[in-house]
Amino acid sequence: MRLGQKTKSPASHPQADLGYRQKKVCIVLILHYATRIMDYIFIGFLIGFVAFCSATGLAFIAHVRLNRWETAMRDIDWQVLSELTLDVAKLKKSAQKWQNNENASQKVSHQELLQQALIQHQMQQQQPVRPRIVEK
Repeated sequence: MRLGQKTKSPASHPQADLGYRQKKVCIVLILHYATRIMDYIFIGFLIGFVAFCSATGLAFIAHVRLNRWETAMRDIDWQVLSELTLDVAKLKKSAQKWQNNENASQKVSHQELLQQALIQHQMQQQQPVRPRIVEK
C-alpha cells in the first residue's frame, strides 16, 4: 500500500459490510452477556462475603458465651453442685405430684359426670308415662 493510495473500507463493499455488522452485533452481545455474568459473579461474591461475616460473628458470640459459662463454672464446688441436683430432684418430684393430682381431679370429674348422666337416665325411665287422652 502506497502513501497516497486509498484503502477500501468495509462499508464500501456490501458483503463485507454485512459481515462487519454481524461481527459488531456479535461483539456487542458477547459484551452484554459478559457484563451480566460479571454481575452474577459479583452478587455471588457479595452473598459469600455476607455469609462469611455472619458466620464469623456467630462464632464470636458463641466464643464469648462459652467463656462466660466457663468462668462461672470455675468458681463452683462439688457441694453447691450436689445441692443443685437435690433441688432439681425436689422440683421434679413436686411437678410430678401436681400433674398426678391434676389428672386425678380430671378423672374424678369425668366419673362424676358419668354418674350424673346415669342417674338422670334412670330417673327418666322410672317416671310413669301418662297416657294422653285424645278427643275426637
